[in-house]
Amino acid sequence: MRSAKKYAPHLLALAWFATFSLGMYIPKIARTLGFLKGPKPFMDLQGVLVFGDCYSTPEVPLTTAKLLSGFCDPWNRPLPYPLWIAQLVRFLHLSNSQSNLIGWINAILIAISIGVIANYCRGKLIWFVLAAFAPPVFFLAERGNIDSIIYFFALLFIWGEARNSKVWHVWIPGLLIATKIYPLGLLVTFNKLKTLALGIIFTVLFTPLWVGEVHSVLGNQPHSRMWSYGDVILLTTKINQVFQTGSINFKITLLAAIAMLVIWLGCYFAAKLLAQEKLSEFVKELENSKATSTLFLSGSAIFVFSYLGISMGDYKLWTGLLIAAGLARLANPVNKEIKFLLLTPLLVGMWGSRFAPNWMEYVGDFSLLLLSCGLFVITFEYMRVNLQRLRLNSN
Repeated sequence: MRSAKKYAPHLLALAWFATFSLGMYIPKIARTLGFLKGPKPFMDLQGVLVFGDCYSTPEVPLTTAKLLSGFCDPWNRPLPYPLWIAQLVRFLHLSNSQSNLIGWINAILIAISIGVIANYCRGKLIWFVLAAFAPPVFFLAERGNIDSIIYFFALLFIWGEARNSKVWHVWIPGLLIATKIYPLGLLVTFNKLKTLALGIIFTVLFTPLWVGEVHSVLGNQPHSRMWSYGDVILLTTKINQVFQTGSINFKITLLAAIAMLVIWLGCYFAAKLLAQEKLSEFVKELENSKATSTLFLSGSAIFVFSYLGISMGDYKLWTGLLIAAGLARLANPVNKEIKFLLLTPLLVGMWGSRFAPNWMEYVGDFSLLLLSCGLFVITFEYMRVNLQRLRLNSN
């Protein structure tokens, strides 16, 4: 039994990679897994590597506006990243001809990372296995986009924070925020005033990399309903019209985000009123283990931040891996109800997000809405308790 538990994370990583490989070569398996292959393998990765091949000429000068509008992209998609990503690709002399090699290396790293996270909840893998084999995780590898890099660096951050290492890792949230906004949630996991202050300082230092192109960092390309999740999908009645016209209405997005925040705050005050004792017990158990709190809070805070986004691709549901692993580590019987209430919508949402018929997608979207409410309540309460403790310690 001990031997099986010892090697279970390694076997899980191998099984995941083998399953993904079959899906990449056999379309029927890909459809079964819930991810539809693009016109070319790792098409999002190609959309970045192409900048190594896209040069300006005297006849066609390559301006910033052209780069951001999708001039270099093989499918004319606007660049959803800050311009420094394109400059980095050129600096490293990367090329679109390397997309297959880099794409498969990326898939191998995702498989390894699944094994690394599984080590945190060894012996309680069933929930985590269901999350690891959910369609969005395969979708992340199939697209090969920069969210994989965010995922890997987030794991590096979690490794340093969970081990109570020295503050070498405080720069990671700032770097990730310079790529996309939603990793801002990593700042929530700091429970020491010094590391929180350093994390904020590094984040500010990285802002020059993206502040001039915030529209790209937030994501400026339209997504269809089947590729996205979040508050805009659920709360915007004009979503189909917005995406068909190829533009995103900022006012509608802002109103949807405000409405979502109101819903979350309502859930928080309801939880405080009806289940204060259980909520406090859950937060207390999180604080008993640095690894548990870091895994759970990193996943839940990033999920909450991304949920408010303009259009979040389903591959960002890799956060479910962190949430599932953190919840699997909780052993207190008092919190079994909360674990079940979080894990059920998490898995239904991850599996339902990519499957037809439409009613399954609706169930998946609604499940993710319920999950967002639960994660917000716990994360907000943890932040309140943590800030109170930090304030007392500083005095």
